[in-house]
Amino acid sequence: MGAETREGCDRIIASAEARGRCAVPMTPQEGRRLRYLAGKDELVRPYPGAFARRGRWEGLSRHQQLRHVMRTLSDQGTKWVFCAMSAAVAYGLEVPNEVLGRLDAVAHDGSGAHGSRFVMRHVVGGGNGIIVDGMRVTPFDQTVHDCLRMLPFDAALAVADSALRRTGRSRAWLCDLFANDSHGVSGVRRARCVCRFADPRAENGGESMARAAIIEEGFELPDLQVELHDPMDGATYRVDFLWTCPDGRRIIGELDGWEKYLDPAMTEGRGTLGVLVAERQRESRITMSGASVVRFSYRQVRDHGYLARLLAAYGVPRALERTEVGRRPMSRAPRRGRWRIEAHGWTVFVTRRTMHRRPKRGGTSYGPHSLGLDDKTRPSMVGDFVIGA
Repeated sequence: MGAETREGCDRIIASAEARGRCAVPMTPQEGRRLRYLAGKDELVRPYPGAFARRGRWEGLSRHQQLRHVMRTLSDQGTKWVFCAMSAAVAYGLEVPNEVLGRLDAVAHDGSGAHGSRFVMRHVVGGGNGIIVDGMRVTPFDQTVHDCLRMLPFDAALAVADSALRRTGRSRAWLCDLFANDSHGVSGVRRARCVCRFADPRAENGGESMARAAIIEEGFELPDLQVELHDPMDGATYRVDFLWTCPDGRRIIGELDGWEKYLDPAMTEGRGTLGVLVAERQRESRITMSGASVVRFSYRQVRDHGYLARLLAAYGVPRALERTEVGRRPMSRAPRRGRWRIEAHGWTVFVTRRTMHRRPKRGGTSYGPHSLGLDDKTRPSMVGDFVIGA
């Protein structure tokens, strides 16, 4: 590739970068040139027909990468209306990276929900969408509604907290989003549970995910962002989590992250060593009153078993037995044609056609009729999971 041709490619890419987009070739000749550079590993292709400089692309966060792709596709026409998690990213809500895979877009023309390698199409409201920072997305309320229905409890709580924090609205607004949804709508039960626990005082998605783990492991809800005073100079410190035990003892929970040591907006001009020294002094002042400080990282938060053992070792009080928040409660009514049968020393869930527990090769196939039961027999259910013998 000649110097003039490369300069032309650089201009195309630089222009796209300045607008927060990926480069899209306008002619077949430009496409061949950009594909050639991609083959040389100088460019990446985040989406078919879209290109970005490798070094710059890898320096972007996952949220920034998605915004670049969504702006690029939104320029192609109204057929692209992003929804759910992708729309939440466009609005700047706290969506954990773990749930950000394919792009989420509205399915048009009655095609129903379907997906491909790069895009998942959803049947949701939102019409033709609205433009937000160059991205065509579903309205804000619709976006929050969809995220809380589709996401697991911890990720949904992060979105709900950030939505309240961003808008300044109350928890009642969240609950009203699901007021007209029937119990049969997918994810509504869990979403309403998320609404009850949402709290705008959580400062970031990591704290929301940590609180979700605390809830799911059955510990008492901590107070958030409590201000404590330094008895030496009267300075005020805020702690992430605070539990007050029945005996009056206080336990402080702190979520550690790299941002407080590396982000210039949080270091206030201090180096990493200066931030560490200030953190040590802050903790020594906090513990002067006899409070215990338990520190954990985001990786430890994701390991619920470890976090539960850590909090229990520090004496954090429990409120409930461990539960999965938002799950369908135990019921004596059959669910989706599945029921529990006890026979021949086995406890299994049986459907009309298949059984979840299969015998070894050469063994007897146990169906409802072979167990001496007909299709109308529906013993009581005890939960949603298959129980072995």
